[in-house]
Amino acid sequence: MANEKRASPSAYGYSDEYEYLRICPTCYELYETARPDGEEQRCTCRPAGKRWPHRDFNQRAMLCRCCGLNVLPSGSRWSPYFCRECRLLAMGVSVWNRRLVFPTGRHSLMHAWVPKTPSAARSDHGNEVEAQAAGVHAALQGIEHGSDGLWHWYALVMPRNLQHFGLEGDVSLLEYLEAVAAGAPALSTRLEAFDGLCRFFQPSLRESERKN
Repeated sequence: MANEKRASPSAYGYSDEYEYLRICPTCYELYETARPDGEEQRCTCRPAGKRWPHRDFNQRAMLCRCCGLNVLPSGSRWSPYFCRECRLLAMGVSVWNRRLVFPTGRHSLMHAWVPKTPSAARSDHGNEVEAQAAGVHAALQGIEHGSDGLWHWYALVMPRNLQHFGLEGDVSLLEYLEAVAAGAPALSTRLEAFDGLCRFFQPSLRESERKN
């Protein structure tokens, strides 16, 4: 409909505090320049600056590691990796596989919802402390392995997004999200991205099925 209200960048997580953020054309991570307070977020292509005193690490925001369509607050050990819709999809895969496939954040306590696997459960014949230690170790390994995979996938989905929205080179986060708001049928685009993410992780998922 011609008079249908179009979504704004704020619907994809944008706020005024992100006005200096840009998308690096090389690593596709967010970075800043010319911030008045000097606390500029750096991408992986730029050397890290002095540690900010009020955050766990120097990151103000990041894009969803699955779809790349939503900007998420960051800088805390509790910061999420996914937007709400992609997070629910990612959690479903881990529940189905009974192990952590797609970590939803950095901190291990963010994954308490993952069903207990045999290595994490108490054994009638084994030592409970050893079983718990094995479970914690497996969880940490899952977070590390899954996080690495998410970052590799993000580097693939972002150039596709930019091409899809007719953007190239160094663009501001606002310009990108304006294009997303104007041209993205959000649900179908996220589902396509999640399908690609699952295909990207397919070897790991097959290994899980073999073990189970």
